[in-house]
Amino acid sequence: MVKVFGPLVEMARLHNEINKIFESLLEVSPEDSLKAASGWVPSVDILEAPEQLTVSVELPGVDPRRLTLAVGSGQMTIRGEKPRTASVRSARYHCLERGHGAFARTVHLPVPVNTHQARAILKEGLLTVSFPRVSNRRGQPIEIPVTTE
Repeated sequence: MVKVFGPLVEMARLHNEINKIFESLLEVSPEDSLKAASGWVPSVDILEAPEQLTVSVELPGVDPRRLTLAVGSGQMTIRGEKPRTASVRSARYHCLERGHGAFARTVHLPVPVNTHQARAILKEGLLTVSFPRVSNRRGQPIEIPVTTE
């Protein structure tokens, strides 16, 4: 039996985190990279199932009336604003990690979807957008019957 030491486990964890950062950089649009540099960008999960594609976006504290969602050209863009928490004048922060402010996040939709039947639900700070999948007809050979005159 091989025993794994603490430092090696920590290095493997850091390696995975760095890989996630580089993968996310490949999917970030120039607009998203500007927003990320200036403030807050929500986290996204994309789940592909046989019948649908589901995009989940963490939006704690965001008012659904302040959200806009647009889909086109195989991408979905979410825009909105997360308000800053009220501060108390007689107090001071020792730690302020939660992001706030305007945001925009564009994600690539990896499979063809029916955008006209999409459903978006914001519940308990999680926006879930479900798209029914459609068959990919591009690039697939189509058989054309040959008849005689």
